Amino acid sequence: MKYRTLGKTGFKVSEIGLGCWQLGNDFGPVEEQTAQDILNTAQQHGVNFFDTADVYGGGVSEQRIGQWCAESSEKPFIATKVGRNPDLYPSGYSKASVRASLEASVKRLGVEAIDLAQLHCVPREVLFAGDILAWMEDLQQEGLIRHFGASVEMIDEAVFAAQHPKVASLQVLFNMFRQDAITELFPIAEQNNVGIIVRLPLASGL
Repeated sequence: MKYRTLGKTGFKVSEIGLGCWQLGNDFGPVEEQTAQDILNTAQQHGVNFFDTADVYGGGVSEQRIGQWCAESSEKPFIATKVGRNPDLYPSGYSKASVRASLEASVKRLGVEAIDLAQLHCVPREVLFAGDILAWMEDLQQEGLIRHFGASVEMIDEAVFAAQHPKVASLQVLFNMFRQDAITELFPIAEQNNVGIIVRLPLASGL
């Protein structure tokens, strides 16, 4: 496995990470032992970056990662997401509600602070208003999260977030069919030391 530093986090993560949506049973039931086997196999192959979200299985994915981490001697770098649970999406965003969602993730993951909290495809108007980024910065200063970034769907959203001085990473669509990030985003991300997490690298199997 090869490793690279993920943006402003300073953490060396495996170039291949483990997406953990399936651990929430959202694509069909996954037995508890199977979930633990998936995490074990990833670790055995040098994967030290797990990506999850509070809405994957209503928190089940985070819980399973937390249970696994409690029994593992080597702790991975865990990125989770905030912003799509019913208490927030689409119009319930406030600093207090974001904090409450992240506190619930901390409890499920069994950690003192979240390594990387990503805004989870929040509505464009919420992102561009900028308040939510300021809230994340405040929560970082409070110690609830160590770093924060954004998972977005559109390039202009990524470019906007990349220019915030504290944004550590961006999760964006990038694959053989979607390559506009090469010219429109990657130079800005590199200039601002923003790590790139690729989502849908296989274009959902296409």
